[in-house]
Amino acid sequence: MRNRPLSHKVGALVVAMVLPLLLLLVLEWQQHQRLIEFSRKELQGLAVVERVADVATHVERLRGAVAAAAARDPNAAAPVAVDVHAKALTQSAQALRAAVANGELADLSKEVDLALQPVARLTQDPQSMARQQFEASHSRAAASLKDFNLRVAERAGLLFDPDAQSYFLMDMLVERLLVLLESSGRSTAATLGVLSTTEASPADRERALALLQHTREHLLHVRGRLEALRRSGGELPGQWPDSYRQVDESAQLARAAVSGETHAADPKEVAAAGGRALHAVELLHAELLRELRGLLEARVQQEGFMQLVSTLLVVLAVLLSSTIAWVFFRSFVGSTKALVKDLELASRGNLSIPVEIRGRDEVAHMGQLVELLCRNMSALVADIRTSATRLGEAGQTVASEGVALARRTDAQAHSLRQSVEVMEHLVGQVTTTADGIQQITELTESLHEQATAGNMAMMTAVQSIDCLQASAKRVAEINGVIDDIAFETNLVALNASVEAAKSGESGRGFAVVAAEIRQLAQRCVAAAAEVRDLIDTTNSQVDVTSTHVQTVGGSLIGLQTGLEQALGRLRLITNASAEQSAGLEEVSAEILSLQGLTQEGAAAVARCEVAAASLLGQASSLSKSVKAVRLRQGGADEAKAMVLHARDLVAAVGWENAADEFNEEHGPWHDRGMYIFAWDDEGVCLAYGVKPQWVGRNIYEFPNGSIDMVEDFLQKAFAILSTPEREGWVDYRQLDANTMVPVAKSAYIVGLAGGGFMGCSVVRNAAEESVDAPCADLTEPLTPAQAEALCASCDQADVCAGQTPASSAAERHTAETV
Repeated sequence: MRNRPLSHKVGALVVAMVLPLLLLLVLEWQQHQRLIEFSRKELQGLAVVERVADVATHVERLRGAVAAAAARDPNAAAPVAVDVHAKALTQSAQALRAAVANGELADLSKEVDLALQPVARLTQDPQSMARQQFEASHSRAAASLKDFNLRVAERAGLLFDPDAQSYFLMDMLVERLLVLLESSGRSTAATLGVLSTTEASPADRERALALLQHTREHLLHVRGRLEALRRSGGELPGQWPDSYRQVDESAQLARAAVSGETHAADPKEVAAAGGRALHAVELLHAELLRELRGLLEARVQQEGFMQLVSTLLVVLAVLLSSTIAWVFFRSFVGSTKALVKDLELASRGNLSIPVEIRGRDEVAHMGQLVELLCRNMSALVADIRTSATRLGEAGQTVASEGVALARRTDAQAHSLRQSVEVMEHLVGQVTTTADGIQQITELTESLHEQATAGNMAMMTAVQSIDCLQASAKRVAEINGVIDDIAFETNLVALNASVEAAKSGESGRGFAVVAAEIRQLAQRCVAAAAEVRDLIDTTNSQVDVTSTHVQTVGGSLIGLQTGLEQALGRLRLITNASAEQSAGLEEVSAEILSLQGLTQEGAAAVARCEVAAASLLGQASSLSKSVKAVRLRQGGADEAKAMVLHARDLVAAVGWENAADEFNEEHGPWHDRGMYIFAWDDEGVCLAYGVKPQWVGRNIYEFPNGSIDMVEDFLQKAFAILSTPEREGWVDYRQLDANTMVPVAKSAYIVGLAGGGFMGCSVVRNAAEESVDAPCADLTEPLTPAQAEALCASCDQADVCAGQTPASSAAERHTAETV
């Protein structure tokens, strides 16, 4: 279908619409035709059922005639009535065969012959049969007719009729009335059989009463079915009350006759009552038959009418569909061609032409959507151009800054390498110092141990000297004892000499001994004196030695204490040196890590340079890819080119002449929403291409921006003017000068030689503009100058000016806008 023209598609659509209607017509026609044929077949079956009921009626009349004849004269029955009924039975049987053979139920011909065989036997001299044989033949004939009647109803579809009234009528005609007819005839015949003899057995009477009871029950069944017919929406037959009364009276009369409640019951009266009952049932059957036939014929007519109506409706729908398709085709082609033309222009990159499809249908709505799509696509491509231009400039900045960063990173890496070398040398020196301090500590510990051992030896020597000094004192004491002994001995020797002198010669030998003792005592005294001198000298020397030893011991103790303090300080220095060495190692590791990070940063800077170059290439490719698209609004590249061209024009012809060209509303400097604007350092407008009448006003008096918007714009603009380049991009928000809708803009501005700046702006995110936005941003109150300028730019300014003064007109316009 996509390779076919629109006419073929519309034709296919018409065919697709008409074919279901035709198919529906065929199905509806077949459905109604089936119902018609079904109802006609039911009518054919109903005709056969009527004939079957006629045969069954004549069978029961023949039964009653034979029984009545036997009751009047058991020996000589009345052959005339019996023959008449037999002949009538034969004629009704022939009529039944003809109805079967001539209708649509010809396939039941064999079955009707089989069903009529018991009936044919009844017509063969019924007077010659015994009563019991005749009753059995009648029962077989009735059973055969009922069975054939059910087959006819089944073949004709009467048993499957979906309508409740038809079903209940069919049930009455096919089953209930035939059973009631047979039961009434059998009970009448049994009653006449009891009355035909005066010696009727109790069994015959009980059988007759049982048959009468069955007749009563069948009558109640018929009444129940008729009540169901009435509940289903049908009406009771008019013959029903009379039929009910006749059958009930016949049954009551027969019951009274059989039970002996009346004496000498007249068989003629019983037979007449039985005949009236059969006739009443026959009339009821005929009325129900007419009613069912009327329902079926009405159904045939109704289905035929519905068949005709369906055909007419489908034909009318086909004609209407064809007409609507033709009108649709005629009205659709023009709009579609215009839309296709606009889409072809858009597909070739021309988004500047608006799409206009008149009307309110789906094609017009599609044109509006295409127009919205083209407008949004134009805004999107403009944003892409602006973003690509800004991205290219940002990429150049990133590339230049990346080169500078790479140089600084290399210098930093070189400094870090030198720092690492210095730190490694310092770590080596600190390690060597720590090793020397460790050796000194070990030597000091050895000296401390030796000093401790010398101190211990000195203490031992002091103790020995003390012992020697104590021994010398003991010798001095002994020497004193010896001196005392020598003194006493000398005294004794002196006394002995005196005594020897006194004794004379006898004492001469004793005097010699005393002299020797005295000499010996003197020698002992002299020796004791020498010993005392030696001991005194020794004690003096021992005292001096002990003093010297104690002095040396004190010195050793001081040396030991000093060595202990020196050892503690050396241990502190050793620990500090170890910690300093570990800290320097950590610093060295951190510097190495910093060097790795610097190297990674250098690699990242290199990658950034590559990415910046790729970014510049992608931005250039993006700009080239959308450059050929003709847009409804300008892009950042075009705005920048316009500003640079305007700067060249100002340099060539001067500001005054250039400003005149800039302020031409429909001049070359006003292109698809791009125009040149300029302000001096005081915020006074020097040029405004879209609204030249605003030139000379202060920027705060412009209605297309709130105070916050203006201050934000000026702050960013003067920040760019303070740079060495004095040119760049400004992103800001303001109200559009024509629509007064808040929009986001990007402007490229350059500084003017005499002060101030000029620029050109483009709209960003134009696809998100609201078409129902107010003509001004009134979230903040407008100044009187802004309100007056807003009123002057409104379409209703002339009307307002003709009614009220300018100030009140501005206030009124502001109030109406709010």
